Amino acid sequence: MNLEYILTEIEDRVAVLTLNRPEHMNALIPEMRLELLTAIDAVDSDPEVRAVVITGAGDSFCAGGDVNAMRQQARSSDRRGVQDQISPVRNQIVLRLQKTVKPFIAAINGACAGGGLGLALACDLRLASQEAGFSLAFGRLGLHPEWGVSYFLPRLVGIQRANELVWSAARFTADEANDMGLVVRVVNASDLRAEALDMARRFASAAPVAIQLSKKAMRNAFDVSLEEALDFESFAQGVVLSGEDVREGFRAFQEKRKPNFTGR
Repeated sequence: MNLEYILTEIEDRVAVLTLNRPEHMNALIPEMRLELLTAIDAVDSDPEVRAVVITGAGDSFCAGGDVNAMRQQARSSDRRGVQDQISPVRNQIVLRLQKTVKPFIAAINGACAGGGLGLALACDLRLASQEAGFSLAFGRLGLHPEWGVSYFLPRLVGIQRANELVWSAARFTADEANDMGLVVRVVNASDLRAEALDMARRFASAAPVAIQLSKKAMRNAFDVSLEEALDFESFAQGVVLSGEDVREGFRAFQEKRKPNFTGR
């Protein structure tokens, strides 16, 4: 896949999507958003890919929207028209990350602000470099949060902390992000890629159908009743019990070896 702003690597059933605009802290422009959606669609539909890592080139993960482009939008006489071009693609990216059955991991290697943090929140898990820095900078520009921030953030940190982070637009460190539950853990900068790939490979080696169904269950956890959650668990267990992978899992356990799950 020949894209300018999104680099794609695939190895060992893991895809790595790299935001590639390092001279601008990987700030998002319309062409980059389109390419990101294209890349996500491609790895989502690739049967050889079972887990995906999103990271940034250079010293930044993603600084959010390109401020110069946003300034031009604010000056435009057709502000609504420009926004109507951006919103559908941005929203499609977030929805695609929610609907895909594959695990997506954000490997946050540096500055992660505004829409960049929203993109990371839309992933299933987040690993952060010790050098990463975070900010929901929308307020400093007089903007409303986008990229699903108003949906994901309260679910992760609670409403009070979410209000504080959005309204203050304060900067916070990787360790502070870890303390409030925004990232699963913080690692040395030199170890971030290896840690993210190791995590992705472990997910990729698991039973694909079980992973897919559990992702759906977890995503729905805050939007369904306990009874509905129990019903889905029963349904999902019935699905996996009818497949070959569960039999391979039991055989591997008895034979004290690593299972070879095929997704059947």
